[in-house]
Amino acid sequence: MDQRSVRWQDDAVLSAIYAYWDAKRAGRPMPSRRDIDPVELGPSVIPHVLLTEAQTEDGRVRFRFRLAGTALKESLGLDITNRYVDVLNPNKAYAAYVEGLYGKAIEARRPVFASSMAMTLDAVSRRLTRRMICPLSNDGVAVTMFLCGQTFQAFGAEPPPTMTYADRFDPGIVEVVSGP
Repeated sequence: MDQRSVRWQDDAVLSAIYAYWDAKRAGRPMPSRRDIDPVELGPSVIPHVLLTEAQTEDGRVRFRFRLAGTALKESLGLDITNRYVDVLNPNKAYAAYVEGLYGKAIEARRPVFASSMAMTLDAVSRRLTRRMICPLSNDGVAVTMFLCGQTFQAFGAEPPPTMTYADRFDPGIVEVVSGP
């Protein structure tokens, strides 16, 4: 599969996350955290939901997963709730990639769609992940949290590597989403 041909509009979970975020904006640049109730997304989307907090510490922004749905726990092989991106990932290049996606959403103050492929060293087993990262703001200006959706697709005969512990990864699409 060529991940560069992947469109977020073709992923039902990511489309639902974007539509929900867009509706909750109510004419504002971004909704706030208090506008978001993941239960409203429904049972097919909730397992794929992440709420991620942006925290500034010593002049540096760090990203902590405040809520992670069950599909993420299963696909990642661990519970990432209350864990920081930079601590969680032993693959520092991958951690920097994920932090960069959140940074792009902060900079654009718009949702960001991204895909990446994790693989074993021999590339026999692979896992594609797609993300929709939607910024949230308490004051309409500063991004403080993100409503995210993440889905996975496995390829190969062996169990695919988790995104966190993959031998290597291939970043694919990174797109600031301006609308459907």
